[in-house]
Amino acid sequence: MPQGLQCFDETGKIVVDVTDRQMHLIHTFEISLGSNEYYKDYVYDGITSETHIAIVRENCLGNMTQQYPTLAYHGGPFASIYTPNVVRVSALSGLALLTVDIYRYG
Repeated sequence: MPQGLQCFDETGKIVVDVTDRQMHLIHTFEISLGSNEYYKDYVYDGITSETHIAIVRENCLGNMTQQYPTLAYHGGPFASIYTPNVVRVSALSGLALLTVDIYRYG
């Protein structure tokens, strides 16, 4: 059953409808960046920037793991839907094993 929020004006006309706009996890992948690599592309069919978002969840360097609950900050790794079907994962420093989640929304 869809869930969400609907708001109506005084005449009964719908003015806001955010029914079932939650993000849904559709795929998780790991990607490694070498010492001189600052970005790498990952292909996943069916994704577009209009309906999907990619978020770096973990960054492993040696025996240290950092978890990111939101988008990157202070030069951390970043993932974006670069072109249809392609996620570009970028980092300011190489030598990383990154875990990336792809979500569908709408």
